[in-house]
Amino acid sequence: EEKVALQHALGINPGWSEARRALAEVCERDGDFEASREHLVVAVRHQPLDAFNHGCLADILWKLKDRLAAIQSVERALRLNPEYGWGWRALAAWSPSTGSSSRALELAREFTRTRGG
Repeated sequence: EEKVALQHALGINPGWSEARRALAEVCERDGDFEASREHLVVAVRHQPLDAFNHGCLADILWKLKDRLAAIQSVERALRLNPEYGWGWRALAAWSPSTGSSSRALELAREFTRTRGG
């Protein structure tokens, strides 16, 4: 019923990020990670400046073992919202497995150089 209700809501407003992320979560709970990824790609397409969309996409990409894409997506999330705590924790945890153990630190330093305040 939850899935049907979310699909109906998205039929009315396909760009509603919260509903799209909720539907992706339902798909993930059902074990359909590919469907979850597809919903999150659509969410990012509709709302490209929503850091949480990028973070959720990064999380599912990581679970699908698309490590490089997951890192890129979480970095986009952090560029949109540098105060996104989950993003920093994910980047710090994931970076060592991609051969760049200090990526979170490098990004933080870049922000201090390029962002005022």
